[in-house]
Amino acid sequence: MSVILHSQCKPRRHPPADYSALLGVHPLRRRPQEHPGSTPCHCFCRVPSGFRGREFYCQMKHIPNFITVLRFLGALGLLFFDVGSVAFWVIYLTCGLSDMVDGFLARKLHCESKTGALLDSLADLAFVVCCCIKLIPVLALPHWLWFWGAAILVIKVINQISAIVMYKRFLFPHTIANKAAGLLLFVGVPLTLFLESVVPMVIIAVVATFAAVQEGHFIRTRAV
Repeated sequence: MSVILHSQCKPRRHPPADYSALLGVHPLRRRPQEHPGSTPCHCFCRVPSGFRGREFYCQMKHIPNFITVLRFLGALGLLFFDVGSVAFWVIYLTCGLSDMVDGFLARKLHCESKTGALLDSLADLAFVVCCCIKLIPVLALPHWLWFWGAAILVIKVINQISAIVMYKRFLFPHTIANKAAGLLLFVGVPLTLFLESVVPMVIIAVVATFAAVQEGHFIRTRAV
């Protein structure tokens, strides 16, 4: 009987392991290989390397940010129209709808980024500020509701001071509560004007207070 030495045994060949899922990296986000007849893409798109429309797809990735920039410009455009004009409310409605469209497209095109989130927050801030400049003079609200709004603003400022101290940058968490507060504010302001009632603004203040406190909790507990 012959004895087989361990040194003579050939090791079994295993296929190379793919640790992409373990590391949280999408397997298609590796640098794509050059495709014959097309310009290689170096933006780590989530499309197969043989996809012929890769260059067109890469251009489409900028659409959400382009819409966000248009919302920023539209917010500034509100300053040039009277609140009672049709143009003001058309721009108002367009800016509000674009806030939902750009986020939806960013998720569908797999192009969510920190830059896009920052642009979205800046566009939202510009929209809110411009709306306040135009709508506050025509909103007949009780004094206690104005103080409530000022308290929410103070909480928001404290949250950003905490973000700068802890993260060395501004931080705007896109929480469900923040999105709900923004949606209610977008719908509630016209309702307050047309119904001449403070009930919509009270509901907005309650949700916005919870959103601001939750935002601060997430920032200070590093849960973002």
